[in-house]
Amino acid sequence: MDTTAPPTLSPDVLPVVKDPMLEPVAPAANAVTSWKDVLRLVHQRSTALHIAAADVDQASALERRALSSALPTLTVGGSLNRALASEASGAYPIPHPPTTVTAGLNFDQPLVNLSAWYSVGTATERTKVAELSQKDVERTLLATAAQAAVGVITANRVAESNRVSLASDLSTLDLTKRRAALGAATAVDVLRAAQEVATARAQLVNGDESLRQARETLGAALGFTAGWGVSTNLRVEDLERTTGSACRSIGSLDLRSDLLSAEHNVRAAQRDRHAVDYLYVPTLDLVSALGYTDYLYPQSSANGSLTQWTVGAQLKWTLFDGGDRYGQSRYTDAAEVIAREQLTQKKRDASLQLTQADRAVLVAQENLDVSTEARDIAKESARLSRLAFINGNGTSFDLVDSARRLREAEIDLLIKQFQVFQARLIAYLSRANCSI
Repeated sequence: MDTTAPPTLSPDVLPVVKDPMLEPVAPAANAVTSWKDVLRLVHQRSTALHIAAADVDQASALERRALSSALPTLTVGGSLNRALASEASGAYPIPHPPTTVTAGLNFDQPLVNLSAWYSVGTATERTKVAELSQKDVERTLLATAAQAAVGVITANRVAESNRVSLASDLSTLDLTKRRAALGAATAVDVLRAAQEVATARAQLVNGDESLRQARETLGAALGFTAGWGVSTNLRVEDLERTTGSACRSIGSLDLRSDLLSAEHNVRAAQRDRHAVDYLYVPTLDLVSALGYTDYLYPQSSANGSLTQWTVGAQLKWTLFDGGDRYGQSRYTDAAEVIAREQLTQKKRDASLQLTQADRAVLVAQENLDVSTEARDIAKESARLSRLAFINGNGTSFDLVDSARRLREAEIDLLIKQFQVFQARLIAYLSRANCSI
């Protein structure tokens, strides 16, 4: 009976494997090198931010138009007329002269126009609504871009971990084949190792695609159609400092820009409702007109001169308008109800978001602690399984299973680490106002 111990391989001299799939994913054509680059690109290329800025411009323009209705107007006009058909009467044709010139300058200053004056304040509220909405867009864009950048970092780390796992599985397969050649392993052991390599390859392919999609998500957040990468020198810890410089924490949730915008929208809706009441009040304008007419006989004019200048007051009081004011009243009543309900819903959503964000930080940290412990256990189990297998005391099943568990635990730990950061970022931005 042969009592010779089976040959063993030293765990310190593992076979070096080469495989095309171990080559990393090609780097993105463009990459952000700092978090300030992220803010700059979002500010320059975000369509949502540009639309929000245009909304502010529109609101400011409407505010100026509302003010113009309370300010004086000055208009000038003129005419040149030539009579083509005339009749002769005596020495001169009629009309005479056949060509006449008129010119006029009109001035109108509202003296009493309560509706116009009140509308100025309403337009100012609308401008505040647009400005605060723009600030909230900046806050949400910053959160989206930051999470997209962190997503790229996470996906890149997972892709690297997948390659390390594939290299380890290829090494295990090579070891198993060597042991089989030496008679210390069976064909089943080789098959199990080969199956694990196939699983690792599939996981690597999916991880690479997730990385490409994460890059595309970041590119879209930055305003590009192509994918963007993140420089290896960029750390997630730097984002916290940059976010702190672009955003400021608020003491109360009611001071967040989206809720302030909703509150000003309610005030504007209230003013729209009250503005209808002022439509029932008469208006009084100061009017003045300066005119010139080229008469043949100046004495035929009111003052015997070619120039006329009048000053007066004009009172307007609409007694019946076909029901337009009644319709406006009903419309603004409904608009005020909508604005109030929107504010109530936004407050509820914000409060729930804040509660969930705070809890998400705690849950993410707990998951990280659990994942760290699981990774440490899986790492030690994989080490012992490899030593046992190399020395002929373990089975291929134990080796493959422990390697798979370690790979899953390491990837899970990477994801949990970045989830903690993302949860902290969302919790911070839930209580902040930002300016990109």
